[in-house]
Amino acid sequence: MKHTQLRSFHTVAKLGSFSEAAKVLNVSQPTITAQVKELEQRYNVALFYRQRSNNRLTDVGRQLFEQTTLMFSIQERAKKLLEANGALKVGQFKMGAVSPAAALPLVERFKRHYPQVEITMSTGGSAQIRNAVLSGELEAAMLAYRDPNPKLVSQKIAEQPVVLVVPKSHPLSSRTEIDLEELENAKVIHREHGSTTRKILEDELLKRGINIQNDLEIDSREGVREASIYGLGISYVGLHEFQPHPEITMLSIRNLETKSKSYLIYLKELEALPIIKILKRFLSEG
Repeated sequence: MKHTQLRSFHTVAKLGSFSEAAKVLNVSQPTITAQVKELEQRYNVALFYRQRSNNRLTDVGRQLFEQTTLMFSIQERAKKLLEANGALKVGQFKMGAVSPAAALPLVERFKRHYPQVEITMSTGGSAQIRNAVLSGELEAAMLAYRDPNPKLVSQKIAEQPVVLVVPKSHPLSSRTEIDLEELENAKVIHREHGSTTRKILEDELLKRGINIQNDLEIDSREGVREASIYGLGISYVGLHEFQPHPEITMLSIRNLETKSKSYLIYLKELEALPIIKILKRFLSEG
């Protein structure tokens, strides 16, 4: 089994195309095809269901792709470790964030001190970002909860109150703060299940026996904000995530004590990575 064969298989599996894999690897398509075929013949297996527009993985192909993903992730980490010397004059850093607003202050500070390091930020749901850190696709990420996985380190960054985003057309828009009880029977726009901010608000409403109208759920902060702008109901975010707009106003919640938190997470095995040490130092300095 040759490294080039595994590299060709992995790239085809990732892109679903022999021709696209050839472009990425800067070799000819016949070379890619031959390397994958040699791998299949050597072990008497079929790795792809070959189709003109989409080459789907077989069961054994999917299993091999899981292993090559881990293998090339480790290889990439080793490369980054060698590149990212103590001065961090070169290198790349892949970071994830459930809430970009929580991550950007740390990113800005890092770029101010180490402008040569290229940073790529991925956004998504908590489970998606967490799994990307566990698989090695991301070196670190920001989550809204402390992850209990023993492979991960979770370091608290900040906390902020949950605030309401109220349409200017709503009767409550003239206020600056309210009690939760004033949301009785109000139309509230929810984030998707799994949202930490949603859980904070729902738990408190349930504890206090407050009923709301919940007939709209949107799976992004941008989406719920737009829905409030259009007057479809009251939404909610962490204070640092509120973005002003002429059609909405922000209300504080007097009797909601539970706060939204932000955590930096990374694999324990990456603690020696210079870039992780720098982020931890920034956080400890405040």
